[in-house]
Amino acid sequence: MKSFSGSYGEAMFHIVFVPKYRKSIFRNEALASRCSELLMEIASKWKFDLVSLKVKPNHVHMTIDIGARYSLGQMAQFMKGASARFLFAEFPELREVLWGGEL
Repeated sequence: MKSFSGSYGEAMFHIVFVPKYRKSIFRNEALASRCSELLMEIASKWKFDLVSLKVKPNHVHMTIDIGARYSLGQMAQFMKGASARFLFAEFPELREVLWGGEL
């Protein structure tokens, strides 16, 4: 358990993120690799402990310990929002597959 100001706690979750329309966008190795890097960077920035991460062709599995600072919804917002923004900027061809502009 981790120590927080005056308390101890742990909040570990197994999360599965799925691209819109369940498209298999992560068959592209460069995209899958960059997605993995981005999720690790974002977790580090927000001080989440990313225990495991696996990028599959049409989804992403991760086990993450978010501690007591943030809610599960906030963590999902940080991880999905930032990674989608960067992936759409770095891989403009994604807009052809995910025409709604949402990952």
